[in-house]
Amino acid sequence: LNGLQPGIGVALDSDSGRAFATTAGVLRSDDEVRVENLRKRYVPRKGDCVVGIIMGRTADFYKVEIRAPSPAFLPTLSWNGATKRNRPVLEIGTLVYARIEAAHPDLDTELTCIDPDTKKSWSTG
Repeated sequence: LNGLQPGIGVALDSDSGRAFATTAGVLRSDDEVRVENLRKRYVPRKGDCVVGIIMGRTADFYKVEIRAPSPAFLPTLSWNGATKRNRPVLEIGTLVYARIEAAHPDLDTELTCIDPDTKKSWSTG
């Protein structure tokens, strides 16, 4: 390491003191030696606002790509004022702005378009 500190993606062997990479990527060094991961993906967290692309739909939910390890789903009733008879119909490829309602590393992420601060209903026009 030539006097530099190990950064993200680099670990030190406690026995030999040798450095090794913990992830694949590009080796960078300035104040520290680090490996930039080439697979940058978003890690969903509850409360985050995201822009996603509708990738599929069923009667009850939309499958949304948010560049996370697993797909997100958006229930069809997740809009202010949406009912079974009055809900938005989104086509595949449509962009949506949503908030993360629930995020778990082993399960699909749940999205919502309900604004908790207002009671205003959604509009299609």
